[in-house]
Amino acid sequence: MEFEILSHAGLRIEHDGVNLIVDPWLVGSAYWRSWWNYPPVDMTRARALRADFIYLTHIHWDHFHGPSLRALGKDVQVLIPEDRYSRMRDDLRAMGFKRVSRNSARQVLRTIGEFLGYAVPVLSAD
Repeated sequence: MEFEILSHAGLRIEHDGVNLIVDPWLVGSAYWRSWWNYPPVDMTRARALRADFIYLTHIHWDHFHGPSLRALGKDVQVLIPEDRYSRMRDDLRAMGFKRVSRNSARQVLRTIGEFLGYAVPVLSAD
């Protein structure tokens, strides 16, 4: 199993040749050009990424980054947490992503070889 930090919150987890990309913010800015990745993302590496799955933790734009998601391809299976709102799922579908799965807390997201991914709820005020 290999872990690679890609950016601000971006992470690649590879196991048995399967790549899970978490919260990809790989290109450009977020929040109306007020936030930039530092250090800058290695664009050669970003262009070479291949995702089998994308997991988005929440809908803040530095985690749910439209240009980066589109760059990874609209045919990728996107895993999102169950939420009281459907905005993340609705926005992904409007962007052309058809393979979107909502997962409830502590439900196994996917089994990748011996690797199990779980969504764990975080309670916050927002």
